[in-house]
Amino acid sequence: MHSRASWIGPVEFVFADSLWLSRNISQALIKHVPIHVPIICWHYGGSSRRYWSCDTWKTVCEAQGGIIKHESEEFSHTKTYLNECVGINADMLLSRSLLMASMSLACGELGFFGAYLPAGEVRLSSAKGERLGTLEISDNRGEFRFDGEFNEVDEFVAIVAADTITMSPKTQSTLLGLVTRDGISRRVGIGFIYYSKDPSSLKPRWQYRFFRLR
Repeated sequence: MHSRASWIGPVEFVFADSLWLSRNISQALIKHVPIHVPIICWHYGGSSRRYWSCDTWKTVCEAQGGIIKHESEEFSHTKTYLNECVGINADMLLSRSLLMASMSLACGELGFFGAYLPAGEVRLSSAKGERLGTLEISDNRGEFRFDGEFNEVDEFVAIVAADTITMSPKTQSTLLGLVTRDGISRRVGIGFIYYSKDPSSLKPRWQYRFFRLR
């Protein structure tokens, strides 16, 4: 299968019954746990439209011109959560995403402005030939799973942030692993990170840029 996440190969539904990535995201809405998406909108090659990732971002902006109308309660909650719990600058995401245009995208390409960590900011440990490895970002810990035998990641892009659904919830982010060659990125895996509850713990040093997927 060829997916919009730029992955060619079999699809595994790891969220359903697997203990890996468990049900913290797939069951979050059922448990009334808000899910925050740090990708504002998507751009498709050949189209000048923005495709909003969720209604939270759509309702805070006008359809044309990218002028902020008002801050809804949902938007304020998402912005506060991303800023304080994850360390992502939501205002930068919003303003820069609205400035991005899809004109530079070729037909069949997908683009978005996102928060990411370069490989040098992440310690990824996995045994040779193993698809599952551990992630360390400052004092924060998690896991990463490669889609196939490819065992290199250039960027870890934040795609979802939410509290876990356990009785003692923890903040977590789901990360998309990409490799980028000649300005074009493709998916090589997906992972998650749990954030330390220690108030003195450092948040990840997120960087921001526009990604092109093919």
